[in-house]
Amino acid sequence: MASIDQALVALMKADTALIDVVGENIFRRKLPQNTVLPAVSFARVTDIGIHAMSIDSTVKMPLYQFSLFAKNETSMELAVSALIALLQDYSGTVLGVVISRIFIENRWDTYDDNVESLMTPIDFRVNYS
Repeated sequence: MASIDQALVALMKADTALIDVVGENIFRRKLPQNTVLPAVSFARVTDIGIHAMSIDSTVKMPLYQFSLFAKNETSMELAVSALIALLQDYSGTVLGVVISRIFIENRWDTYDDNVESLMTPIDFRVNYS
């Protein structure tokens, strides 16, 4: 079975609305130098599960941050809309990973001086087993 990270990449790469905006520019943890924008990177922020007195559940609930990068507002809004449409309330099985539900938790707009672009980080809680 694949990892949850591999499943999330496969899910994003299979979504034509997102690929139409960012192309193949989907990265784990950080953007490579000189990446053509728009692009998306994602990383796990926390990794928690459900704990019980005697047995830990197989359900995991990590928080992931997906950061979208774009040079202009139009590209950014298209990328944000596509990512939220794909992930918000998603449930299904990807590469053998059972995703019970993905919830959006936070979103904000900023500017990344290192990449010299608009940046919109969006936090999603990913429940899977």
